[in-house]
Amino acid sequence: MSGEQEIVRDRSENALIRAIEKNASEFLKKGIGAAMTLTPLLEARSLGYEIGVLGASQMGYPVYKRIGFQKYCLIEMYTWKPEEG
Repeated sequence: MSGEQEIVRDRSENALIRAIEKNASEFLKKGIGAAMTLTPLLEARSLGYEIGVLGASQMGYPVYKRIGFQKYCLIEMYTWKPEEG
């Protein structure tokens, strides 16, 4: 895949994420995020795992806190985008 195609893909993915965030309000506070998080955690527990780790967005943080996750550390994320041209 050429670099130009990758840039187009990245832009469309970003547009999709923005559209989801814009329309997410109708799904907020319905327990969907908690259910989507707890389901694999409960399955993992049934397989013997004892610890679950995740990276939280600002939107997801309250959900994870509500279901029992505790903040362990903060990780700063950096991205690099080459100049177009």
